[in-house]
Parts: sequence; C-alpha cells; structure tokens
Amino acid sequence: MIKAVFFDIDGTLLPHSTGKVPLSTERAVSALREKGISEALKYYGIL
Repeated sequence: MIKAVFFDIDGTLLPHSTGKVPLSTERAVSALREKGISEALKYYGIL
C-alpha cells in the first residue's frame, strides 16, 4: 500500500521552460490526495 510519494519539484514537476506546474500534474497530485496518499515536495534542497 502506498502511503506517500516524494517529488523533486525543480525541473520535474515545475518545468524550467514555463515556471508553472502543468494542469496534468495538478490533477495527478489531486488524485493522489483523494486516495489518501500524502505528497512531499522538495524544492531547491528544501523538503
């Protein structure tokens, strides 16, 4: 059972080219939350 997922937002969830989180990513994270899965984002070395 998955309880948590971890993301490195810099360049992974937040493309350098746009500087915005894509709608598809927002929807995927929302679906995780709906299933009770926690998420943690790492940005510039800060967790």
